[in-house]
Parts: sequence; structure tokens; C-alpha cells
Amino acid sequence: MSVVYIISEHGKLSCTNETLEFTSPDGTVRKMFPHRTDSLIISGVVSISGAAMRLLMKYQINTLFISSNGRFNGKLVFTSTKNILLRKKQYAISDDEQRALPLAKSIVSAKIKNELTFAQRIKRKTSSDVACATAIQALKITLDRAEHARTLNELRVYEGIAANNYFSVFRYNLIPDWAEF
Repeated sequence: MSVVYIISEHGKLSCTNETLEFTSPDGTVRKMFPHRTDSLIISGVVSISGAAMRLLMKYQINTLFISSNGRFNGKLVFTSTKNILLRKKQYAISDDEQRALPLAKSIVSAKIKNELTFAQRIKRKTSSDVACATAIQALKITLDRAEHARTLNELRVYEGIAANNYFSVFRYNLIPDWAEF
């Protein structure tokens, strides 16, 4: 499932044949398929037709409304989950550390790999080579240790260390001088 972002001033969300259609002010139309959409985040001033609202409700698509500067305005949330059997299995696995650890390792490893990739991108476009190189090396070491973690708590420690290293170079990705992280 995916999260769809609509960022627009004066756009319109409508419905045609069980498909959501977003029309931007310049007339461009983008289609969204509700059966592939888990959540919708709408930023700015977007009109929503009644038919589109009914489709959001029919497919129980959680929708978040925020202003163009990111301020929370409201949300449309559905209480029932889309796949209760999956949730029950996830809860059962989370109660058994021997079954949960391999799954948690794959999730944390993927997260650290993404952090590593992003840190490498930051290094390529910044002049702070030393800080980025240090963080990248630390992320590589942490990834290896996370993949060999013996307990969930040990894995959590490595996830935290990786996040600390990632966020230590994240500020170099911010372009404007006034934006500090």
C-alpha cells in the first residue's frame, strides 16, 4: 500500500469510475487507484467532491489535511484495519522473540541501508567530507552489528546508534543558510 501526497493550491480531487482524479490548477490530471492507496495527505487548498469523499470512505483511506505551511487541520480516520488477519499474525510474532528477531533485523537493516544511501548522497553534494565520511563508516559498522544482533534490545541499540549517525549529517542536506537541523 502507498501513501499519496497532494500538495497544491486550488486543486480539485474528484472521482471517475472508482478512480480518484486530482486536477491541478494548470489542468494536469493525475489518477490514483483507491485499492492501492493506504493513506492520503492533502496539503494546501484542495476541493474534494462528494463522490471523491464517498470513495475515500468506501475504501477506508485515512486522509490527513494540513495547511500549505504544514499545520494540522484535520483528518479522516477509519477504525477498522484493512487486514485484521495480518495484524493478528504480527501481534503473535511480536510476542515470540525468536520469531520476531529475524523480521525485526530485516526491517532495521533496510532502514540503516536507506540511511547509509542517503548519507552517501549528502556526502556527494556537500563540502563536509570528513563528517559525512565518519558517519558513513559508522553506519556501515552499525549495519553489520545489527545484522548479527542476538536480541531485540541489542537490535534497538544499533537502530538508535544508526539514527544518531544519520541525523548527525542530515543538516548538510538542508540548503538555505537559515535552516538548521
